[in-house]
Amino acid sequence: MMYLIDSAKLKYILATERCLKLNRVSKMCGMHADYISNAIETGRISEKVVKALDDKFEINPVRYVIGWKGGNNG
Repeated sequence: MMYLIDSAKLKYILATERCLKLNRVSKMCGMHADYISNAIETGRISEKVVKALDDKFEINPVRYVIGWKGGNNG
């Protein structure tokens, strides 16, 4: 499943708040190095990566997934 995201918020959280490199985050989420950059560009992200961002980086999907209602994460 794919989710719509607020790209500016996700980029701000990763790059500014957490000082993370987008390609490293992509790899740590089990994806190709450009995945997060492409997701930010297109405004869509996979459920697998949403879960990985929550599990590995403790980034609550409520902060960047538009209309998040999923799981016990938020």
